[in-house]
Order: sequence, then structure tokens, then C-alpha cells
Amino acid sequence: MKLQQDLNMRKSLSESQEKAIRVYSDIRIALFKKNIQIKDIATMLDMSPASVSRTIRGDQQSRKVVEWVKENLGITIPISAPKMRVSGNKQKKKDKYLDPKFKKFFTPKEVAFYYGMSAKYLAQQRCRKVGISYRKLGRKVLYAKEDLENYFKTKTIKIKVM
Repeated sequence: MKLQQDLNMRKSLSESQEKAIRVYSDIRIALFKKNIQIKDIATMLDMSPASVSRTIRGDQQSRKVVEWVKENLGITIPISAPKMRVSGNKQKKKDKYLDPKFKKFFTPKEVAFYYGMSAKYLAQQRCRKVGISYRKLGRKVLYAKEDLENYFKTKTIKIKVM
């Protein structure tokens, strides 16, 4: 049963994904033969073990790791290695919300995301009747683009150069 699942998974992989898996396997075998652990590489390169592992897997690119593997193990990690698994939520969140250049009104979640605030902070400000001006349509709270720009213009702190 397990063997059949592995074969089915192999059939569904593209050629570039298979190559990335082979490179990853080669690196792991070479590290095992030289008795080197990922945390040792991370210490040498002053990086986190997770970053080193993600680069070796092909989920991210780190020039330091790619060069170290090439010099010490003689294995080239493909620069355009495909992602073997989906990682990171930030891109999904950015795709979820439309580009702010073309919108006139924003929900509290969008304002919190784009301006680096929490939605809870905005709710507290509304409750206290301070902060950014907003509009309510029934239960829905909306912030106008002009109100956001005006609010942040008034919050600018000017520094005198001596």
C-alpha cells in the first residue's frame, strides 16, 4: 500500500521537483558521510538551523549555504529550485487583500495589515472615540483612504537638524 502511494506521488512530480529531491538526498547523504549536522553548518555560517534546512530543501535561497555546500560537498544546489512544499502565510495575506492604490475604503483588518497595527488597537481607538476617522455601514466599519492619509500626516514628527 505504502509503496503504491510513493509510486503515485513520484508520477505526479515534475522533472524539476524530482531533481530538487535528488539534490536534497545527495546533500543529506554527503553530510551523513562527513558526520556534519545542519546545526554545525548553521553555527559556522551564523544562521539559524531552520534557514539552512530550508535552503537545502529548496524552500528558500541563501547564497551562504549554497556556496558552502558547493565548496565543502561539491554539490550544486539549483538556484531556481522549486518549492517542495508551500510555506509562508504573508504572501497569501497580501494576495487576499486588493492593492491599496485602487481602493477608496478599507476594513479594519486591511488597515491593520498595511499599516502595521493590530485590529484590536483600532477597535479600542474607535471605542474611545480617538484615532482615525471611520464610517459605519450597519455593523461594518470602513476607513476612507483620505482619512488614513490625513491621520498619518498629522502624526508626522519633524526633527530639526543642527
